[in-house]
Amino acid sequence: QKAAGVEREMSQLARRLEETERKRGEPVGAPAAGIFGTIRGIERRGRVRMNRQSGELEVTRGVEFAVVKAGGPIAPEFRDGEVAAQVLEDIAEVWKMFEGIVDIQLLSKPGRGGKADFWERL
Repeated sequence: QKAAGVEREMSQLARRLEETERKRGEPVGAPAAGIFGTIRGIERRGRVRMNRQSGELEVTRGVEFAVVKAGGPIAPEFRDGEVAAQVLEDIAEVWKMFEGIVDIQLLSKPGRGGKADFWERL
């Protein structure tokens, strides 16, 4: 009876050893590869592009503001709200992967006419 127990234990250990050796031979994936694959998928949509060296995310299209008349109400609106929302969703999707600080830089051309203060506030 003792010999049968030892044989069962040896059999179990042999199976565990085989399983361990099999797993050891499997290729190990790089965690960053999955993240960069996801980023490539987001980039294929054509709205954002990421510099993998600096981490800078550039908006390539879709966030344009509607024309504002000098001296009018300061209520900036997107030219195409639906497209702008898709771009912002892409930005949020990338940000969720890294959960770091987001520094958004908005560059715009000053309008014609009106006072400089109006365009600065806009």
